[in-house]
Amino acid sequence: MVKRSTTPYRAVLRALLFAALMFVAPSARAEDPLLPTPDLVARLLPTMVRIETRKVTKVDGVDGKPATFTEKPSFGSGFIIEADGIILTNWHVIASSREITVILDDNTRLKAEVLYRAPIDLAVLKVKAPSPLPVVIFGDSDKVRRGDTAIAIGNPLGVGVTVTKGIVSAINKGLDTSIWDDFIQIDAALNQGNSGGPLFNDRGELIGVDSALITTGDNGGSVGLGFAIPANDVLYILERWRQYGRVRTGWLGADLANVTPDIALAWGMAKPNGVVIVSVPAGTAAAEAGLLPGDIIVRIGTSEVTSARTVYRAFGGAPIGGKLDLTVERQAQRMLIPTSVGEAPRSITDPPAEEPLPAEIKADQRRDLGLTLARVTDKLRKDLKIASPRDGLVVTAVAPNSVAALGGIHVGSLIIAVQQFPATTPEAFLERLDEARKLGRRRVFLVFADKASVRWSTYSFE
Repeated sequence: MVKRSTTPYRAVLRALLFAALMFVAPSARAEDPLLPTPDLVARLLPTMVRIETRKVTKVDGVDGKPATFTEKPSFGSGFIIEADGIILTNWHVIASSREITVILDDNTRLKAEVLYRAPIDLAVLKVKAPSPLPVVIFGDSDKVRRGDTAIAIGNPLGVGVTVTKGIVSAINKGLDTSIWDDFIQIDAALNQGNSGGPLFNDRGELIGVDSALITTGDNGGSVGLGFAIPANDVLYILERWRQYGRVRTGWLGADLANVTPDIALAWGMAKPNGVVIVSVPAGTAAAEAGLLPGDIIVRIGTSEVTSARTVYRAFGGAPIGGKLDLTVERQAQRMLIPTSVGEAPRSITDPPAEEPLPAEIKADQRRDLGLTLARVTDKLRKDLKIASPRDGLVVTAVAPNSVAALGGIHVGSLIIAVQQFPATTPEAFLERLDEARKLGRRRVFLVFADKASVRWSTYSFE
């Protein structure tokens, strides 16, 4: 969320993290010489985990009908930060989920609980580890530069552990996800499911948390625009959570706006520079310092102010109660205004409350999972707007509260395989389900076709 702190607590946290290495499997150390990428990746893989959840999705009702809910498997990534089973991931990976399962490098499956949700897209999980786990080594993300090596490890599209490599494309990027945005942009391929996974440099040090990607048009895959939360922001969140049980951060208290070309033109500025104070609420650090609406903050200490995020992060990283010197332009006059660092209100630092999950819905355990199926025809392709040219069984109806409905299967879904067999006829489909039940299988495996791609999911008989 903010720049690296120099408080004593950071030193304590780092000491604890490095001490934990005495009890874990070998991982890359900062003093090691650069290793060939395969050797480095082999050391890093045990620190990454796959995450599976039962995600609950709300579907708003239409024509006066009440909202409905579906539950279906979802997946993401995470990494181990403490040997006793503390794991970090993105909040959006595990939000609105009934169950969270962490899968270790050796395929051990462990139930996880949420310890903390941060005000940015981070969450801390806890599992009961059967033995000490290998942990990541944090690097200094403030030293990351364009062109540095970037190695991402994750679980893209749920296909399993995958490694991609590229470079850092840009730093200090904002995506308007929060006022503290400071993403590292990379060209290493990221896809859905990479979220929450670790981003390493070529020394095997954690430099970020893979968190977002930008795609174009209907393309849901990587186009080389991936973004990671910097490792120093992660450490900032962790140290304050451990110290206070929540994030306490510095705050100016003024409402800010970037100086645009239009503002610069209106005020006779040679070029857009700094940020303008829009309002100064009473009782804030800005008000106590005598700052006024219309003031332009052009420098904090010796650093130029390039955006409102610059100010938010500078105050967020400063000790509460400390001082920052602001260089301000007021009516064409430049002045230095020492300003105390206030504390951000909890409305800023506490994450918004999540809508409570509905009572767990018991699925109707119909023999056919709640599906009405038909062999796909040209007419059905047209009527149900099926884009895939593949053969299979098309879903023509879904029973409410059935396994299929809660699993997110909808009218128009095209099933091309069941278990390990092609989906040829509705009768053969039922035979495969009955066979799986008789063999004591707890779940059934279905493959769906969507446009030019395929996806798969499993559905419970229980």
